[in-house]
Amino acid sequence: MTDWINCILCNNRFAAFMNACPKCGTIVDVTKENDINNGSDANKLRNNNISANNDNTNNNYAPYAWLEKGNSLFQLHLYEEAIRCYDEYLKVYSDDVIVLTSRGVCLDWIGFKFNQPDKYNEAIEYYNKAIAIEPNYYNVWYNKGLCLHKLQRYNEAIEAYDKAIEINPNNPAVWLEKGKSLSWLGKYNGSIACYDKVIELDGNSEIGDRASSLHYYCVDCGTKHNKIECPKCSSKIKKLGD
Repeated sequence: MTDWINCILCNNRFAAFMNACPKCGTIVDVTKENDINNGSDANKLRNNNISANNDNTNNNYAPYAWLEKGNSLFQLHLYEEAIRCYDEYLKVYSDDVIVLTSRGVCLDWIGFKFNQPDKYNEAIEYYNKAIAIEPNYYNVWYNKGLCLHKLQRYNEAIEAYDKAIEINPNNPAVWLEKGKSLSWLGKYNGSIACYDKVIELDGNSEIGDRASSLHYYCVDCGTKHNKIECPKCSSKIKKLGD
């Protein structure tokens, strides 16, 4: 039976076996005695869950060693070796969404590095497994979108990015990638709207200041605006004007 906890930052509810909030990415580290939320019901629940999994009588530390070894190999870009370590961990904790996603990312990198498009499909299979367990995990939708884009399945990529945006609309990376997929479909007004959103979220630069001075007009009603959608008719189609 799955235990649930609430994120100490955004109060999002997620499975206790996950070591980070799938909505905002806040890491729940119960190994630190001086955690900012030490002693809370959420931490007690997660501490109890981890303690049960690490019961000395079961001598069950090996899976976590495999996991940490896999993470280290990932940082060294040794993706095939990392996958083998993740597989050992997943034999015990098959429903760990973060590790399923990490395994998918390894496959994605192998596909890119060795020009093996079939690896993207394999990665998507692992992303789908993670989604089936926790559909509100931002990273899995974002990474699924990246793979779908590389497979030139742009409409599906956009659908994945939209799911990620529903979970965390304030991450400029997903808006940027959605804009790229829209561009490949020839939907340039839509891509411009996405790029404007990136500038809005991450526009504390000279480029962002220049971009904010540009003016757009709604194609449907002619209203002048710089928003994602027209404040008058809600259309997201606009064109650059004077």
